[in-house]
Amino acid sequence: MFSIILTAVAAAAVALSESLPSKTLAQLEVGTFLENIAVRSNGDLLVTKLWPSAAIYTIRSPWERRNKLEEIISIPSIQSIYGLAQVTPSRQGVETFVFVGGNSTTPGETVTGSFGAWAIDFESPRNKVKVRKISDMSPRSKFLNGVTAIPDISDVVLVADSANGFIGRLELTTGTFDTSTFRFPLEMDPVEDARLPIGVNGIQIRDEHLYWTNSFQACIYRIAITPTGHPTMYSRPELIANLSSGVNFLDDFAFDIDGNIYASTNLDNSVVFIDAQSKEWKTVVGGIGEMTVAGSTSVAFWSRGQR
Repeated sequence: MFSIILTAVAAAAVALSESLPSKTLAQLEVGTFLENIAVRSNGDLLVTKLWPSAAIYTIRSPWERRNKLEEIISIPSIQSIYGLAQVTPSRQGVETFVFVGGNSTTPGETVTGSFGAWAIDFESPRNKVKVRKISDMSPRSKFLNGVTAIPDISDVVLVADSANGFIGRLELTTGTFDTSTFRFPLEMDPVEDARLPIGVNGIQIRDEHLYWTNSFQACIYRIAITPTGHPTMYSRPELIANLSSGVNFLDDFAFDIDGNIYASTNLDNSVVFIDAQSKEWKTVVGGIGEMTVAGSTSVAFWSRGQR
């Protein structure tokens, strides 16, 4: 089952005092694991499938009453697709999203060296879809997960390896994957003896900082970066929020227009809100023992005219 939360942007101002409404837009058969969400410029949703096969779905006009998940591409050579991010357009009339995926024995149990990166292009005016492989990544890649684009750069994305504990830099034109760009073991490595080897997970860039979750630490960190997406000189990770007193796991997240963070908790079946100023947090949808957003893995915002 897969639920997507629809809320007004104004809800962020009251998120610490009340829960937010939600509704299920679409769902697939039991045993399906959907992973990541991205929003197209027209408001359509793109959704990646992690298990039991690698595919990307769309939900067209999710604000309408009736919705469905439509498969638009599949990658038969792998079993799982993880992170997905839109890059700055390199050609007029083309929307490009980059995603990573690989083989798995079970959801969360990945096969080292099986990962790759692909791009999906939506070409107007007929909305034609094209898929192309970008890279075989590193043979040592264990669990490629979160993906984020660098603002105003069309040929580079950052990719998190949750098991190896780093965020690498993928050159889209050459397929070169630099695994040394962001390597901070204390803030990125998996927690010792965690049930799954997942450290750094969701990644986002905002206001010249790279943010990431460390899943089983239940923490969010950030580091200052250059306009080209490298760490600034002498910069070190900064702890933004520690939710470990009440949260067991943090997955992907998104910022609202005020810089507040909404994060999915996966194992805790909820979405949490972190205030940008006070760093206070609260569960705003779902909770342990609830099915409202059971297994929540991703959060995304969109409003007409603004992604």
